[in-house]
Amino acid sequence: MSFLDSIFGGGKNPANAASPYMNQIAPMAEKNLQPWQNQGQEAQQGNQQQYNRMMSDPASFYSDLRATYKPSSGFEFKKDQMMRGARGLAAAGGRTNTPENEQAQMKLANDLLSQDENEYIQNLMGIHGMGLQGNENIAQRGFGAAGDLTNVLGTTLGNQGQLAFKGQENKNASREAMRKMLMQLAMAGVGGAVGGAPGAMIGANAAGGHASSMPNSQPSNQQQFYGGRSPTYGGNF
Repeated sequence: MSFLDSIFGGGKNPANAASPYMNQIAPMAEKNLQPWQNQGQEAQQGNQQQYNRMMSDPASFYSDLRATYKPSSGFEFKKDQMMRGARGLAAAGGRTNTPENEQAQMKLANDLLSQDENEYIQNLMGIHGMGLQGNENIAQRGFGAAGDLTNVLGTTLGNQGQLAFKGQENKNASREAMRKMLMQLAMAGVGGAVGGAPGAMIGANAAGGHASSMPNSQPSNQQQFYGGRSPTYGGNF
C-alpha cells in the first residue's frame, strides 16, 4: 500500500475488523445443524417411498405383510382348547366324526387362524406406523435445522453486507475530508507564494469552498501610521 493509499484509506475498515468473527459463524452453524438436516432429508426420502408404495399398490403392500405371517404360539394353544371343547360337545351329543362335526371344527380353526393373522397384521401396521411417525419427527427436526441454518447464514451475510457498506461509506468520507484538507493546503501554498499571509488565507478559504475577499474597512498600513493624513500634502486620504 502506498503512502497516499494509507492517507486516503481513512483508517481500518470496520468490515475487515469484524470479518474474522463473522466468518466463524457460518462454519459453526453448519457443523451443528448440517447433521440434523441430512438426517431429516434421509428420513423424508424413506417415508416418501413407503407412502408412494401404499398409495400406488396397496394390495401388494398388504400381501407382503401377510407373506411374513406364521401362526403364533397363542393360536396353537387356543386351537387345541377349542378343538377339545368341540369334540367333547360332539361326543356328548353322539355326533363324533360326523361330517357336520368336522366342518364345525374346521370353521372354528379357520376363524381362529383368521383372527390370529389379523392381529399379526394389525401389530405390523402399528409398528410400521410408529416407524413412519418417527421418521416424520426426524424429518421435521431436519427441516427445522435447515431453516435455522438458513436464518443464521442469511443474517450473517446481511450483517457482513452492512459492515462492508458502512466501511466503504467511512472510507469515502475519510477520502473526501482528506482531499479537502490537501486542496486547502495546496491553495494556501499558492496564495502564500503570491500574496503572503493574506493570500494564503484567501487560497485556503477558496479551496474549502468558503472563499471571501479581504475586508475593505480595514485601514492600510500608511493610514494607521499617519493617522489618515497625507505626510506630503497634509490632506485626508
